[in-house]
Amino acid sequence: MSKGVLRAGLREIREVLGAGNLDQIKQQMPVAFSRLDKAIHKGVLHRNTAARLKSRLMARLHALERPQAA
Repeated sequence: MSKGVLRAGLREIREVLGAGNLDQIKQQMPVAFSRLDKAIHKGVLHRNTAARLKSRLMARLHALERPQAA
């Protein structure tokens, strides 16, 4: 896995998050996490960097799931 493939995958999940389609997000999130885990295993990313990216993706997902405050 190259950095370019990883960045493209992250861009895709961010676009889906921006669209706000929860069903599609929940299908794509495990794919994105798998890509990050593979990048760690292959030495493309440091494990803390991947953990930070996962955390930020999950934070955006939870923000979409929560009802907006008035």
